[in-house]
Amino acid sequence: MRTCLGALAAMSALLPSVAAAQSGTVSASNAEGMARTLSEAGYSVTTETDSYGDPLLIADFNGYEGQVIFYGCDEGTHDGCDSVQFTVGLDRRDPMPLAMVNDLLANERFISISLDEEGDPWVTWDVVTLGGIPADVFLHAVGQFSAQVELVADTVFSEEDPGV
Repeated sequence: MRTCLGALAAMSALLPSVAAAQSGTVSASNAEGMARTLSEAGYSVTTETDSYGDPLLIADFNGYEGQVIFYGCDEGTHDGCDSVQFTVGLDRRDPMPLAMVNDLLANERFISISLDEEGDPWVTWDVVTLGGIPADVFLHAVGQFSAQVELVADTVFSEEDPGV
């Protein structure tokens, strides 16, 4: 219950910025438009290109730098992407215990966590946009992901001594 309340509180703080964003649609096939929608909603975002040549956004999710990775793009033109994945990696001092991962996964509905080779958790969230989804729905998903990142970070770093 504590985790749900924390996530709700974080999401409610985002409501004014979501309401201020332009109406319309957002699509993975328009990376610049997606970046503009995020920026207008108050997110820090830069547009780049990944190692495959597909669009890539670098964004701030509640103080944690992450990426918006584009999928389903045409292999030749790198256009026509149909989905995105939000991802944030959290660098722990020690590997994250599997029991902690399982507890988060068991108690949070949408969250996806994987551990890298060093045992650091990566939080991901996929959004299929196909030809476009309403901007407010997209920003709601971004807000939920941001809240989940904060919740996971609080859990992930709870046992690490901040004084060290």
